[in-house]
Amino acid sequence: MKNKLLILAAAIGAWWLAERSGVGLLAVASGSMEPAIPAGSLIIVLAKDRYSAGDIISFNEAGGGGMITHRISRLEEIDGKLRYFTKGDRNEEEDINPVYSNKVAGKAMAVIPKLGEAFLRVKKIISLAFFADQEISTGNSLAAGTLDLKISDADEAAGDSLAMTWEGDGLRPGEGQAGADLKIKNAGTVAANHIHIKAVNVITQGSGPGADASDPMDANLEVKVLTYDGANIKSYLADTNGNGVKDLDDWGAAGGSGIGTLSLTDLGVDHVLSLTVGLRAGAGGANQGDTVTTTFSVTGHQLETE
Repeated sequence: MKNKLLILAAAIGAWWLAERSGVGLLAVASGSMEPAIPAGSLIIVLAKDRYSAGDIISFNEAGGGGMITHRISRLEEIDGKLRYFTKGDRNEEEDINPVYSNKVAGKAMAVIPKLGEAFLRVKKIISLAFFADQEISTGNSLAAGTLDLKISDADEAAGDSLAMTWEGDGLRPGEGQAGADLKIKNAGTVAANHIHIKAVNVITQGSGPGADASDPMDANLEVKVLTYDGANIKSYLADTNGNGVKDLDDWGAAGGSGIGTLSLTDLGVDHVLSLTVGLRAGAGGANQGDTVTTTFSVTGHQLETE
């Protein structure tokens, strides 16, 4: 009974030392390191920057199997990374997996026989017996911000859609133009990175002399002026239909990405898209009486790669 009390007192003292000094204490269950470390011993482990062959180290087993304490049989350094090969003193062969420095808990500095099991019991009892206190933070709220594009023009206030911005009647080849400004801003709370502007054209075929659907009017509505915040962006349009001009048909080409990437990184500031179109000089009678209705859609993107 006296011996058991002494062992228990020693285990409590070891726990107290570990809690206040930062020294690691580990219980050894197996006999792979006998006679140097008998099974059931308690070892004092101290972390070091580097370990040498012959040192007994405690390390995490590969695959998360637990802590192992074995002797370093040899070490090697490859590409600046140090790894240790280990072996139990009673084992005939080295451990299968080498041990890297980040897996080592420390070097065994002292061995206390018969104290391992008692130490584990004391540690468990004390961890359960200590008082605990818990405080709670309530009412926390996390909300996502908004990216909210608004558009406006000369006669309509900022909103999600506009009835009409560009209008042109009685256009003739090489004469008459339709021009207007579209203002775009981010009225949300999250900054964007850029916008894309796509166009969808709907053609109403006229019945005038020479009417021909194979020569669509949007391919003859040449983009005369196209600027964004005063900068010429006409080059953003590709001559998709190959007729030698930049026109609404190029902008609304099926599968095309439209106009982009136009910077819009601030909040609440209007950015002006100016567009002027006219019936190109080479347009023929096939477009007499035709009408093109175009819907422009503006999409904001938060990331540069979108």
